[in-house]
Amino acid sequence: EPLQSLINLVLQKTEFRQGTFLRLKIKPERIVNVVEFNKQLAMLMELMTTEEHEKRFKLLSDINVILDKASSGTTANNVESLRLLDPRYQMSFNAEEFKTDLDTGEEQVIDVLSSSSGKSGGEKESFAGIIVAASLAYVLTPTGGDKPIYSTVFLDEAFSNTQESVSRRVLNVFN
Repeated sequence: EPLQSLINLVLQKTEFRQGTFLRLKIKPERIVNVVEFNKQLAMLMELMTTEEHEKRFKLLSDINVILDKASSGTTANNVESLRLLDPRYQMSFNAEEFKTDLDTGEEQVIDVLSSSSGKSGGEKESFAGIIVAASLAYVLTPTGGDKPIYSTVFLDEAFSNTQESVSRRVLNVFN
């Protein structure tokens, strides 16, 4: 949650389209094998201070089998294993586009971007550029700072193919 808040602060200062900004939302996914695995881990932790050595050993053995299978060279890259071992695969993300009413100061959701389907090339380009720039700005802002610290930022040839208006908005993130 704190990470999400910090990134959203950067995004709020960043114009997505004229007069709008994005806010990222993270939603944990309920994945059956991950939920069951986490239950087993919780039960193991509860047993750590008890005298139930046999029960603890059996549970630890079961957990080890699951981890062994998930990290095996033949299954490590399947979706089930990735979801179990990597928290990034246990969440879904979307972005809400907001516009602030100038009279009331109230924020109003204009669009929800949960996938790039149905979006034009320019919209996808703008979305990706703003998210990457905001992420860089977040990573390069020192703890307690309010502005990123940059030494040099390199933009590759992919950036040179963006629309000028998109490029300007993305570069403004660094201000």
